[in-house]
Amino acid sequence: MNIIRVGCLMIPFLLAGCESDGEQALVGQWVTPSCEQAKNSEGALVEIWVKGTYEFTAEGVFYAGYTAYADADCTVAQSGKGFSEPFSSFPYQDLGPQLLEEGVKGGGLLITLEHDEAVVPHEAFYAIHHRSLCFSEVFEFGASRFSFSMARSDAIDFNQCLVRAPSRI
Repeated sequence: MNIIRVGCLMIPFLLAGCESDGEQALVGQWVTPSCEQAKNSEGALVEIWVKGTYEFTAEGVFYAGYTAYADADCTVAQSGKGFSEPFSSFPYQDLGPQLLEEGVKGGGLLITLEHDEAVVPHEAFYAIHHRSLCFSEVFEFGASRFSFSMARSDAIDFNQCLVRAPSRI
């Protein structure tokens, strides 16, 4: 199974595309609903909790990172750590509105993975409902990781969604 994990110490990949002409509802910052305890490079738990923080810009750039917290409820931000330093960024192209196989309105993203000199274009899908953003199973958005696998289904995973982050002032 080809799974590419992107993280602080992992090999990033490129999502190729142009500026988005499609639906702007995707644009903004999204977070994982769960708060997870972080692990160090040896896999041992540390006294930091994180939420995945993902941002799609109107200029067609996708940022993947996390926000660090001092408590298990993710209410007290850990000073000096967090989304100010995203671990990965890639260009993306929003393909605009589409009727998805589940019969719901959604959108598509054109993604080109570059890894070990191989270029693999792939189309993934998303659906936005109220303040939730759900993607095809090809993506996995976690609190401290983002992965992509073409071995997974293009079907929308409604059990693993991001939520829109509160607006910044």
